[in-house]
Amino acid sequence: MKEKNEPKKPRKHNIDNLTRKVYFYYLKDCQNRPIITFCLIKVQRSDLNLRPFYTRGVAICSRADNPCKKTGRKIAYERAMYALETNGSACPMNREEAIQVWLEDVPLEARGLWSMPILKADAYPGLNGFEKQLVEEKMEEKNHEHENNVA
Repeated sequence: MKEKNEPKKPRKHNIDNLTRKVYFYYLKDCQNRPIITFCLIKVQRSDLNLRPFYTRGVAICSRADNPCKKTGRKIAYERAMYALETNGSACPMNREEAIQVWLEDVPLEARGLWSMPILKADAYPGLNGFEKQLVEEKMEEKNHEHENNVA
């Protein structure tokens, strides 16, 4: 049983006055396997009324590996969190195989929507059109759910 004076455990994704919302999306190969996983974290200071900012993490599946959504999400999330915790960008995409996966394994129509990520851990990235749409759609869903709960 909890003591009365014992502090409450922080909720997941809410640490040090930062509220975080996590989004994942994938680029798939021609066999519909998730070979590139993106993690986008929307960060908002809960004690100040400032505009939110974002961090992004990217995981690229090696050709020697079997694509696994769970593993890709874990790696991409860790990289996005690294960018948040260090307030910086790191992990340049300079491994030849990662560049080949992007250029040869991601279908051309998908590559056309995204520019090749230069960094696998990026603080304050400019959101691409898809990411802006993803965040807006999630906000609309949340607002719609709230309206239904109030009615």
